[in-house]
Amino acid sequence: MHTKANTQRAILRFLQIALPGDALIHATLAEGNRGGRKGVVDGARRKAMGQLAGMPDLMIAVRGRVAFMEVKTPSGRVSPAQKSVHENLSAQGLPVAVVRSVDDADRFIAEQGLLRSQLGNRKGGGL
Repeated sequence: MHTKANTQRAILRFLQIALPGDALIHATLAEGNRGGRKGVVDGARRKAMGQLAGMPDLMIAVRGRVAFMEVKTPSGRVSPAQKSVHENLSAQGLPVAVVRSVDDADRFIAEQGLLRSQLGNRKGGGL
């Protein structure tokens, strides 16, 4: 079954192997709101704490370079807020991609020159 959570977990496992040992990977918590009134409270609390609507799901930092990935299912669509944030990041020279599979993530980080095989495997950091 193609769920966003399953896809993101698979991509995360791949990144932990494919990126150098000193890479940092951060996942933005954007889902899991409770429904109804409680969901409204959850959303307001996150916004008050600085969560930006549309921020990509994954941020990767490797040796002074940063890249972002928005994880989607094969049929998932980018929201207007996500499109706006992606455009802002790109305008700042920060790479961002919508990825729907481990293969998409592999291609993107290879294009950015962030693979362990491209950079070597310095230990440290926190995966």
